[in-house]
Amino acid sequence: MAHETRTDIDLLDGEWYARQPYAQWAWMRDNAPVYWDEPNQVWGITRYEDVLAIEKDAKTFSSMRAPRPHGEPLPMMISMDNPEHQRRRSLVNRGFTPKKVQAHETTIRKICSKLIDDVSAKGECDFVWDIAAPLPLLLIADMLGFEPDVYDDLLRWSDDMIRGTTGTPTPEVQLAAMNAGIEFREYQLRVIADRRSRPPQDDLIST
Repeated sequence: MAHETRTDIDLLDGEWYARQPYAQWAWMRDNAPVYWDEPNQVWGITRYEDVLAIEKDAKTFSSMRAPRPHGEPLPMMISMDNPEHQRRRSLVNRGFTPKKVQAHETTIRKICSKLIDDVSAKGECDFVWDIAAPLPLLLIADMLGFEPDVYDDLLRWSDDMIRGTTGTPTPEVQLAAMNAGIEFREYQLRVIADRRSRPPQDDLIST
C-alpha cells in the first residue's frame, strides 16, 4: 500500500539521526512500517518483528551486496551470507574469548586514560567526538595488532571515510574519503606483509 513521502525523513543522512528524529520513527511505525525513502531509493523497516524476520531469511534478504545503496559489493563480513559469514566470524571470535579480552585490559585502561587526559587538557569536551567515537576504534586497533604510533592516522582515516559516505558530501569531502581509503589499504597491506614474514602473533590480523 502506498504511503505518504515525507521530506523530513532521510534514512541515509547521519545528521538526520543526530537530530534525534523520534517523532518520525513513531510516525513510520504507525503509518508506514515498511517505509520507501524515495530520494535515497531505499526501504526502511521500522518494526522489531519485521526486522527479526528479515534477519532470519537470508535467502530472500541477502547480505551479499554493498553496505550502502548504489555501491559495489565488498568482501567483508557485513556483505556475506552463511556459510561464508559464519566461517569468517568463527575466526574472528577467537579473539573475543573472555581470556583474550582480559589480556587487553591494561592497554584498554591506558587508552581510556589518554582520551580523558586529552579532554582535561583542553578544558572542554564533545563526548561523542572526543571519547565515544575514538574509543572503540582504538580498542579494535589494539586487538588487530596495529602499532600505537598509527592511532592518529586511524582516527583521521576513519573520520574522513565516514564523512565521505554520510549525507551528500562535497567533492572535497569525497576526495578526502577516497584518499583515506587508499592510505588505509596501503597500511593494511604493509601490516599483512609483516605478519606473513614472521611467526604468527597473538592478534586478529594473524588469525
